[in-house]
Amino acid sequence: MAVITGTNASEVLTGTQFADQIDAKGGNDTVNGGAGNDVIKGGAGNDVLNGGAGNDTIRGEGGNDTINGDAGNDTLYGGAGKDTIHGGAGNDVIRGGDGNDSLHGQAGDDVVYGGKGDDLIGGGPGNDKLYGGDGNDTINGGPGNDKMYGGDGNDKLNGGDGNDEMHGGKGNDVLDGGNGNDKMYGGDGNDTLTGGKGDDYLDGGAGNDKLYGGDGNDEIHGGKGNDYIDGGAGNDKLFGGDGNDTIYGGAGNDVIQGNGGSDHLYGGAGNDTVKGGSGNDVISGGSGADHLYGGGGSDTYYFGKTDAGDAHQGKADTIHDFSSNDTIKMEGHYDYAAGGNAAVGQYSVTGSGSEWTVSFHGADGYHDIHVDGADPTGHIAFV
Repeated sequence: MAVITGTNASEVLTGTQFADQIDAKGGNDTVNGGAGNDVIKGGAGNDVLNGGAGNDTIRGEGGNDTINGDAGNDTLYGGAGKDTIHGGAGNDVIRGGDGNDSLHGQAGDDVVYGGKGDDLIGGGPGNDKLYGGDGNDTINGGPGNDKMYGGDGNDKLNGGDGNDEMHGGKGNDVLDGGNGNDKMYGGDGNDTLTGGKGDDYLDGGAGNDKLYGGDGNDEIHGGKGNDYIDGGAGNDKLFGGDGNDTIYGGAGNDVIQGNGGSDHLYGGAGNDTVKGGSGNDVISGGSGADHLYGGGGSDTYYFGKTDAGDAHQGKADTIHDFSSNDTIKMEGHYDYAAGGNAAVGQYSVTGSGSEWTVSFHGADGYHDIHVDGADPTGHIAFV
């Protein structure tokens, strides 16, 4: 083992193949640890510190340092200043410290802490744990099943390939899951979460969030606030939470619940189940044989020109809890009995008790709406 101590001048210090202790002191130094489990201190100045092979411990200390762990399971500290750190091959622990640092775990299962400042953090290949800390950080997971924590600030988290777990923390964060079955939590703030490909779980948390499921069978929770949710393709489960939410199911057989607040809920293509919850909700099943529940409040059920279907073909929508406070609005439909030749605004209601059928003829054929609850006569409007 060699003990090497520098001066306050700018020097090049080179270790041996054994476990060395190198203290560069002042100056803008270049240190090469070489083989062995080395301990390297950069000291003051803008240093370049290379660990080489072995399980090294490197501290940049003062200055804007460049630290390369190289091969081995290294522990790397940037310290004060704007540092650039590369872990290299191996399972490394990297701490940026103060300053706007650029931290890269590279190959291996790495743990990276940004600390204070607006940091750029990359996990690289492997199952990494990445922590932004204070500041507006950008975190890229890369290939592997990563765990990512934005911390304080307005952070950007990109999962990349793999089944990632992502936490935005405080601030207005942007999370992109990428490929894989990801779990994403926005936390406080007005966050934007995009699941991407895979069967993802998204939770916006507090704030007015924008949540996009993308491809796959996703589960999305808006949480508190007035949220915008788009399930995308797949059979999704979408929950608005508290607040006045807008939810689109997209393609697939979706389950949509507005929960608290006066929500706008759209099933889209597929056989959807849409529940308004409390509040004065606007509900549209879209195409397909949908099941619609208004819940409490004065709800509006909206049917576009091609939304309702023919009951004889098993395509009719069903309203399950219609009350005298609710309204059915239909866009541009025509009279059933007249075969579509009468003026817009005519329809027929048949049934009794709590089972009713609203029938009409539209531009693309016969349409029916099953209504469970109060008589809908007098509660139908055309728009």
